[in-house]
Amino acid sequence: MTLGVLANYRHLGYGAKILEKIIIDSKKIGIKCIGLHVHVDNRNALKFYGKRGFNIIGKVDEYYKKISPNSAYILELML
Repeated sequence: MTLGVLANYRHLGYGAKILEKIIIDSKKIGIKCIGLHVHVDNRNALKFYGKRGFNIIGKVDEYYKKISPNSAYILELML
């Protein structure tokens, strides 16, 4: 699944509301951890997820095939 908000609609709270709903529903059904990946150069996404409790737990080189650099950070949120 991909979560993204078009640039014109960022900073209006849409992404936060979507993520909040995912977290609440995940807890309700007993999910203990949410994991995701973020491109290493995507500082806005890293800041967004960091503010919401996600931690970088690793980095995967050659994660992306058509993007340079091709690495991704792996993040997780323990629920």
